[in-house]
Amino acid sequence: MKELDVVTLKTDVPEFALYKGAIGTIVFVHEATDTYMVEFLCGEEEPIIETFT
Repeated sequence: MKELDVVTLKTDVPEFALYKGAIGTIVFVHEATDTYMVEFLCGEEEPIIETFT
């Protein structure tokens, strides 16, 4: 995966109000640790940015 790829959550992350099926965009890839920073837009609220491995 690379920056600006669109991704879909496969599992719920309720502590961040993100649920299976949420669509996000990869905004940063840290290749050394295989970690991705993903931005999710949830309605009219502020975007949620979370890091996943």
